[in-house]
Amino acid sequence: MKALSLFSFAVNQTVGVGMLGIPFAFQQSGVLFSLLMLAFCSLTSYYIGTLAVELIFKDSDISQPLKGKKSKFYVQLIDQKNSTFLMIIFTLFGIGILLAYSLIFSSSFSINIPLPYLSSCDIYNPLHTWCLTNYRIYLTLFTIIIYIFAIRGIQSQKWLQITITFLCSLVILLLIFIALYRIVTNEPTASLTLINYENISLGFAMLVFSVTFQHSLPSLAEVCEDSILQIPKLICVTVFISYSILGVVVAYAFPDVGQQCNLNYSYLSGWFGEVLKVIIIVFPALNVVASAPVVVIMITDNVMCLYGEANEKVVLILKSILVAFSYLVAFYVQDLTEAIDAVGLMVIIIVFLYIPIIHLKHRKSDDNGKYDSKVFNIWISYFIIGFNSLYFCYRAVEFIYDLIIKAV
Repeated sequence: MKALSLFSFAVNQTVGVGMLGIPFAFQQSGVLFSLLMLAFCSLTSYYIGTLAVELIFKDSDISQPLKGKKSKFYVQLIDQKNSTFLMIIFTLFGIGILLAYSLIFSSSFSINIPLPYLSSCDIYNPLHTWCLTNYRIYLTLFTIIIYIFAIRGIQSQKWLQITITFLCSLVILLLIFIALYRIVTNEPTASLTLINYENISLGFAMLVFSVTFQHSLPSLAEVCEDSILQIPKLICVTVFISYSILGVVVAYAFPDVGQQCNLNYSYLSGWFGEVLKVIIIVFPALNVVASAPVVVIMITDNVMCLYGEANEKVVLILKSILVAFSYLVAFYVQDLTEAIDAVGLMVIIIVFLYIPIIHLKHRKSDDNGKYDSKVFNIWISYFIIGFNSLYFCYRAVEFIYDLIIKAV
């Protein structure tokens, strides 16, 4: 059960509503390119995941699996000397994710689930003047739910995480099987290309973050035993197989797949079709209910690790501030495109740069141990650091350019 719990925690941090954009990436960038990039990203993520697990045990005096007795924090995993800087980066990263989750949940439910005396609506449609009320009601509901789970801690969320993992798996299977049914019944399909050079950057940007889970490992170690050693492989294999099938089948089944592919299934009709449509369109938004409390806990862990032992009262206050801040921002601001783009830049720093960099530093000074990465190669680490440094510069320039264009 503990292995299943840890897998569910980790997979829910990896496979979220972002999976709905995978078919769009495949269709826009080309099937062959997308498969190759997904394989590259999965292998890179697995490699960095093994480094992260090694760092958890090399840090401080840990030499045995945590067995639920002691939780480690991300900043400690990385490097004590840079802990303040990384704590700030990770906090901003976490807040950005919370805001994105708030928008996803509230806008998705506003579109698909009407309220008493208020019909369903699109928050971004200026004609739906009543929709701000719907949005804020769902936002309040979402905030209350994640706050309750955040203050209860990681250990109390096992069944929630397992349930959400089951629902997420159900959605992926339905997306694939309904798409296959369209294909075999001779419905109009797409003409896929192998490589579309014009949209390579778009596809890669979506795929590179689709297998990122390493930032959650230290806080999730609280619920694990030796199982954490197998998590990188399990996550990356699961994601690669499911995303590959989802990307190819759905991209081929629909001539013009949307950025959120589940919206292409709105044509389903009849009572059975309506049930399937509700599952496919609404259930992905529930994934953020499982992910958001873990993000709050991770941010709190990172802040508190700078001050030694965590005081329960201080932890409660900090969690309350984080949840309240994200609620207030999302309450008044519904367009957070720039903030979400900035989160993507922070992921590159936190996962794809600092973990291999600090691992190299510790590798030179620490003795080998039984929990060391079995796939470590210094040249692979150098390649990952160099490649992601260039990619970070490219994304940063693109981000700044877009800000300037919008300002002008």
